Amino acid sequence: GQLQLPERKLPKTWTEEPVQDGERVVTLRRVGDVQVVAAAWHVTNAAHQDNAPMEVLAEILGMEPAGRLYQQLVKPGLASSVLSQNMTGYDPGLLLCLAQLPADQDISQVQTILTDTVQNIGVEGVSDEEVKRAVQSLVKRREQEFSDTERVAIGLTEWQASGDWRLYFLHRDRVEKVTVADVQRVARDYLVTSNRTLGQFLPTSEPVRARIPQGPNLENLLADYRGRAKISEGEKFEPTPENIDARTTTGVLDSGVEFALLPKKIRGGVVYISGELQFGNLKGLTGQRVAATLMPQLMSRGTQSLSFQQLRDRIDELKANISLSGGPGNLAFSVRAKGDKLEETLALLQEMLRHPAFSAEELDLIRNEQITELESQRSEPQTQAMLAMAKLTNVYPKDDPRYSPDIDESVAGLRAVTVEQIRYVYETFVGGQHGQIAVVGEFDNTKIVDQMNQLLAGWTSDHPYERIPEPVPAIEQGQRITINTPDKANALYVSAYLMPIRDDAADYESMLVGGYILGGGPLSSRLADRVRKKDGLSYAVGSMFQADSQDESGVLIMFAMSNPDVSQQVVATIDEELTRLVESGVESEELENAKSSYLETRKGERSDDRGLASSLRQNLELDRSMKFAAESDAKIASLTVADVNEALKKRIDPKKINVITAGDFEKKETKPEEKPDDKQPK
Repeated sequence: GQLQLPERKLPKTWTEEPVQDGERVVTLRRVGDVQVVAAAWHVTNAAHQDNAPMEVLAEILGMEPAGRLYQQLVKPGLASSVLSQNMTGYDPGLLLCLAQLPADQDISQVQTILTDTVQNIGVEGVSDEEVKRAVQSLVKRREQEFSDTERVAIGLTEWQASGDWRLYFLHRDRVEKVTVADVQRVARDYLVTSNRTLGQFLPTSEPVRARIPQGPNLENLLADYRGRAKISEGEKFEPTPENIDARTTTGVLDSGVEFALLPKKIRGGVVYISGELQFGNLKGLTGQRVAATLMPQLMSRGTQSLSFQQLRDRIDELKANISLSGGPGNLAFSVRAKGDKLEETLALLQEMLRHPAFSAEELDLIRNEQITELESQRSEPQTQAMLAMAKLTNVYPKDDPRYSPDIDESVAGLRAVTVEQIRYVYETFVGGQHGQIAVVGEFDNTKIVDQMNQLLAGWTSDHPYERIPEPVPAIEQGQRITINTPDKANALYVSAYLMPIRDDAADYESMLVGGYILGGGPLSSRLADRVRKKDGLSYAVGSMFQADSQDESGVLIMFAMSNPDVSQQVVATIDEELTRLVESGVESEELENAKSSYLETRKGERSDDRGLASSLRQNLELDRSMKFAAESDAKIASLTVADVNEALKKRIDPKKINVITAGDFEKKETKPEEKPDDKQPK
């Protein structure tokens, strides 16, 4: 039968406007800082053969920077970001296309260009180059996923939910075979106005409908399907600190950069590289915070011989990932490469690091995207709370590279920064003399050392490097701040207790486990048991303790999401639990459970090869080996109730905690006629 629903009534904040061919637009008016326009076209289910060309089409539309929506909307400055996604499952799904733009932009123009760009593909078609690029990008992502057993497991369950786990492999095969004709056909068949939804779709008396075919019989479709040859499974390697140290080789490159090499067979023959170059000093980088922060992003968007799109295409061709990040004083790079493509991937990394284009056009695109994103966060409780917390602990002047700007200051900095400033930071301070590189995976030690020497050869800076310290500021009295964010359903609680401690302090492990008992456990903790389970005040609650490895800088952070009406109860309850932890201490059983759980978490983290490469790099910077981690594990295992309670009493003074709450705390009383319709289906 059919489910009979009551007549739908839209909330007062929604309005409907008729558009051509039976389509309708639903407009939502609420508090916000940016505009969003979205369109969706109904498509097949995941098992249907048309799903593969539709996924390729979504990639052609949304990929950056060659995507059609990116070229038509972001590049000319009409929108700050776009998204295109093929959303399918067991039942027919949607092709969703979305654009975000500043509040002062013409949304009707963007909506017209977005829908025309998508639907014109059915008439104009796509090029061989576009299809090849999209397929290459999708195939690369699939291969990278297949080398990660956790992601494979998740992917198989997603496809099982779509009907059968074998579709995971059949869909891969289908994507690889997609042609230009396939893409144009699905665009022509599905991407028509009468099949488009801009908010709410209403029928017309004479609709021109797109026919959405039924999904195939899965038993028949997959009866004779056979998978491909097995990929390299990797080796069984127990990631204990002792085993990691025994397998790792360390040394120094000709340039002075340290390296750590851990050769091991990884599923799919993958190699992970984690690197960081340190540069500059406090005096030289004063006033350069924005330029130094944007520098890695701009370096990722083209080289002197490759445009942004050509660079993306080359990375996809190699089936690699290369990312650059960093800020004042550091330039980090992360690489995921196939073993047989490692030399070519490192050559491309070298081009990105040594010969960046620093394109003014790409800087404008980054600028517009980030400004729009900042504007969109002005009224969000989470953003307002975190910015306020940063201001409470911000003791540096505005031109200091460690300064934490607010939204207005961030926007002003983005508007003012120039390519010349970014190039100045790069050419004046950055070089290959100070830093660390760690490599984990299948490689030849001698070859990769030669390649890394070539990567950094001759790259020097005359300005000396000196690390910029960030010690914790002294807090005599904690502050309590409430921020009103109108028309926001959820309220955020966030608190921070600062303390001078490093991760090599005698009581560091005691504080680590104490903080874990308070709110860090994934299944049970003091805060979760009390605030969420017992009192029912919060949707999500927890805490985290962390301490720096080089500066006396530690922090205990607590957070909770709740209804604004109970926000003050959340504050009072968390205050009680923190005070109870400090005054009464932990109990023997919960301590033993916490130690066991935390040590298992650490063990799991070391089995992640990408994270392991990062840990080895950090060890080089700190002049440590995995022996430090082993000793820390042993300290955790031997902790007593007295150890933890003594550390909590010594380190935490609840009066000095900073607490911030943000949410809609001034709600207007709802008029009777504006109450939600009780008959409306939930």
